[in-house]
Amino acid sequence: MSIMTNIPVGLKSVGVFTPAVKKEYSLPDGTVQAVGTADHHLTTFMMAEQAFNDSLQKSQIDTSHVEHFVYMNDSFADHLYLMNSRSLLNRVGVNRAVTYNMYQGGNSSLLGCKFAIDHLKVNPEVTHSFVGASSHWEYHSENRALGDAILGDGAAVAHFEKGHEDFQFLSFASKTLGKYNDINYLAIGGYRHPLVEENIKNGEFVFKVHNKENYHELQGLAASAAAETLAKALLKAKTEISAIDLFVLHSHTASLSSQFAGQLQIPKAKVLETVTDHGYMGSAGTLLALDKMMIDSRIDKGSYVAVVSLGVDGNFSSSIVKV
Repeated sequence: MSIMTNIPVGLKSVGVFTPAVKKEYSLPDGTVQAVGTADHHLTTFMMAEQAFNDSLQKSQIDTSHVEHFVYMNDSFADHLYLMNSRSLLNRVGVNRAVTYNMYQGGNSSLLGCKFAIDHLKVNPEVTHSFVGASSHWEYHSENRALGDAILGDGAAVAHFEKGHEDFQFLSFASKTLGKYNDINYLAIGGYRHPLVEENIKNGEFVFKVHNKENYHELQGLAASAAAETLAKALLKAKTEISAIDLFVLHSHTASLSSQFAGQLQIPKAKVLETVTDHGYMGSAGTLLALDKMMIDSRIDKGSYVAVVSLGVDGNFSSSIVKV
């Protein structure tokens, strides 16, 4: 039976890559947002490889330290069906590591972080664990729209190290509203709707919101559902919301993050959100936000940070981090 170690596990670095090319897209409210966009010359794995190498460089380690890797499958990879985690490690130059591919849905990388941290705590032989995600929406979306969001491209890889005392994730809490699992999905490619030439030519091979009624209904519930996860995470961490110095909010729209902050009366001066600058990147966006957290001037050693993830598909999660 494995027993959790008391040795601290901390976030050592987050490698990030976003495309240099930006394009402007109109939001439903009439405003314009610029997001990084990739094409077939800059593939999903190419972006993920850049982010992975950035993480290794920031942590000042080489590929021999990569022992455990969790890949969050939110977006299309270089191939339609392939073991993405192993394929990415081949590009980076990692010979052997324990790998996992997770398909929980957008914004699920906090779940991946918990999995990575728990793995380090129960396995005495492993010191380093990585969590990564990469988003590429140039060809398989409706002009990058997903409900009220604009999808952005990019990749991020987080590195957790046993024995690292900074940026420790003290607690996690999650909530799923199962009714809303049918809001967005890829309809073409399964047995009900085969992937055939006609469907591709008709532009049906795209990830989009299908159940608009549920989508709009969920928007009215999202802030409260996320607040429940934050309350549970605070309780597990034995702290209170008044002790939080920074709130890292990641949702598919800036307005939803503002709604959440307003409901809990969180001052704007304590909020960090990245969707305004990068668009909605799903799990990669949550990891990118962790990178911004690590260099934020509003926190210092000993500060408490709340990371809150509000999904499009009824998945919500929160974590309390001690800097």
